[in-house]
Amino acid sequence: ELPKSPFSLDAWKKQYSNAPGGDCYKVMPWFWEHFDREGFSIFHGNYKYNNELEVAFMTSNLAGGFVQRCDEVRKYSFGTIQILGKDGGPMELRLTWIMRGQAIDPLLESNPDAEHYEWKKVENLDDEKEKK
Repeated sequence: ELPKSPFSLDAWKKQYSNAPGGDCYKVMPWFWEHFDREGFSIFHGNYKYNNELEVAFMTSNLAGGFVQRCDEVRKYSFGTIQILGKDGGPMELRLTWIMRGQAIDPLLESNPDAEHYEWKKVENLDDEKEKK
């Protein structure tokens, strides 16, 4: 059982979804002001088979399928997926996931697609590069 956290994931989701002009970078100061480092963690994920991604609609379907399989952890996590590159390749899938607690395990256990990503916990949350 995790201790109560002052960080409201629902409040963050509302901030993110209502970002001025759809620019999520404009709400990042709110995120860092309210983020609870003890109660939540951040992970980056890179698709292990990016070199195979060449068709945009198939890559988009891959990302959408991943999101659909995250339903079990949606109350305790928040994630973004970036599709980088262009149709015809090369393309790349990058994920950033906020998890309740300090482990990515709940996502790995609930989403069979998660094993196809290399996950790295963000350890230095004071790094300006990581705050973007």
